[in-house]
Amino acid sequence: MEEQIQEQPAVPDGFEIVNEELWEYSKEGTPNHFQGIYLNSEERGKEGSIMHFFQTPKGIVAVWGCQILDTRLKTAKPGQEVYLHYKGMFTPEKGRSYHKFDVYKKPMNEP
Repeated sequence: MEEQIQEQPAVPDGFEIVNEELWEYSKEGTPNHFQGIYLNSEERGKEGSIMHFFQTPKGIVAVWGCQILDTRLKTAKPGQEVYLHYKGMFTPEKGRSYHKFDVYKKPMNEP
């Protein structure tokens, strides 16, 4: 059976396509920090992994969560400016290795 590809309709003027870029914080050569406006978090994947979304000047950036990052972003509100600093992989004397982050949030102006 031949696959049918539907023709895309013309996009109205003034619209831009939305694609998220993945911040692979533990990948060598990737900057260890970034700043953006927190949008939301969504559960994705089979194991309940959480993906966090941020608006940056370059577009939407997606970040796979981990226990520390998920916990520290629970209090972030949509529209809040956030700065993430990946500090590397740490292995305590006892226990499992983990990704370590500092998370900074700008206070939001209350109406």
